[in-house]
Amino acid sequence: MKNLLTFLFCLSLFFMVACGGGASSGGDGAATTTTTSTSGGSTSIGGIDIPSFSDSKLTDYATAYAKYIEKYEKAYKEMKKGNAQAFNDLSQEGQDLATKASQINQGVSEADAAKLNKFMEKVTSRMTSIASGQ
Repeated sequence: MKNLLTFLFCLSLFFMVACGGGASSGGDGAATTTTTSTSGGSTSIGGIDIPSFSDSKLTDYATAYAKYIEKYEKAYKEMKKGNAQAFNDLSQEGQDLATKASQINQGVSEADAAKLNKFMEKVTSRMTSIASGQ
């Protein structure tokens, strides 16, 4: 459980640094979300598979993260075109997810913690790929 907390804290710091660490400066934050269902009944958002958790707060968190990654990718592409505002507009959402990460760890089962760790590793890998232009 301590490793999960450490991982979530580190990831939240990544979001704050990547998103400028400041308050949102406007914008509607609208993004197109692509949601699909897989044959196993799980959900995929923007190519990120959302695991099925026994606790709905973890499912909600993972879903919000996947949607954030979609927005992050679009904003990063806009930033590369010279529109830094699109990327800065995500800073508050990144901070909110970091706050939520510190709240969701209470009473998480070992199985759910393992699924969440695996999910967060995939999300981190995806963000790294986006930032490196892959």
